[in-house]
Amino acid sequence: MQCLKVSTTELPKDEDLLYQEIQKFTQYWLWGLLIAIVVIESIVFGYGIVKQIIFKEPWGDKPISDLGLILIAVWAIGIPVIIMYLFSITSLETRIYPSGIYIRYFPFHLKYRHIPWDSIEEIVGRKYRPIIEYGGWGLRWNFNSWAYTVSGNHCVELRKGGKKIVLGTQRLGKLMTSVNRAQEIYFSDKSL
Repeated sequence: MQCLKVSTTELPKDEDLLYQEIQKFTQYWLWGLLIAIVVIESIVFGYGIVKQIIFKEPWGDKPISDLGLILIAVWAIGIPVIIMYLFSITSLETRIYPSGIYIRYFPFHLKYRHIPWDSIEEIVGRKYRPIIEYGGWGLRWNFNSWAYTVSGNHCVELRKGGKKIVLGTQRLGKLMTSVNRAQEIYFSDKSL
C-alpha cells in the first residue's frame, strides 16, 4: 500500500475536505494513573529529601548520597511527567479528500501520510479489539499491518494484498460515508 509523506502546505484545499477527525488521549483512567504515579513518587521522594537533606537523618538502611537521592528523585518523577506531556500533545488526525486519506499521528509523524484511493483494494469499517489484536492503543505494528489508534473499539481497515492499515475512529458511520463520497468523486473525475 502506497503511503506518501505530505507536509501541511501540500494538503489539498480546505474546501475539498470531506471529513476531519482529531482524536486525543482523553481516557480518565489513563490520566488518573499517571497523576497518581507522579503524586505518590513526589510524596515518597519528597519525604526522603526532606529527611535526609534538610534534617540530616539518613533515609533508609543503606542511604544513598544526597546528590544521588536528588538525581533519582528527578528521574523517578521526571519520566512520568514526560510521559504525561507526550500523551497531552499526541493526536491522531484523519482527513478525507477526493484524492485519498491523509493521516498524521503527531508528534511521531510531523508530516501527513497520504494514502491514494488507487493504492487501496478494500476498505472495511468494523469493531475491533485493540488489546487482543495490537496490544493496546497507540501507533502499533504487527507482521502485516500498522494500527493508528487512540481510544475506543471502532476502526477502518485499509487493505491491499496481505497488508493493512487500521485507523481508529470515534465516528465510524461518518467516516465511512465520507470515504464512499470521496471515492465516488475520485473515480468519476478519473473516468472523464
